[in-house]
Amino acid sequence: MTENIKQNEAKEHNNSPIILRYNVPVVDPVLTTARNFGYLSVENNCLVIKLDKDSTTSMALALPISEDKSQWQTQWDSKNQTLIFDGQRYQLGQRLDLGGHGGFDPKRISNPSPACKDYSIWGGYIIGILE
Repeated sequence: MTENIKQNEAKEHNNSPIILRYNVPVVDPVLTTARNFGYLSVENNCLVIKLDKDSTTSMALALPISEDKSQWQTQWDSKNQTLIFDGQRYQLGQRLDLGGHGGFDPKRISNPSPACKDYSIWGGYIIGILE
């Protein structure tokens, strides 16, 4: 876990937001238990979902990665300020349709970061773009 925190701290200095990740089996029924909508944003160097554009309520976004690393690859394109998740690009400010659940257990996060510690967590995946 210390190695993950060091990697996150290094990313913070590269102006890339922290993208929380968690490991799941290839099929995870938890991913489909709830739905949410929100605007992709960065706060305190943490990738978050804002419930509406002017909201002060944000949730850290935790995205899955399958145990065999075959699904849900995620990266940040710093040049274009774009999240790439499972081959799709999502820009800051876009309203996203999300599957998963809130009240996510932070112990499941594989790369915890001090930048995201004060947020509740939405754990799940991106279904698509709404706007």
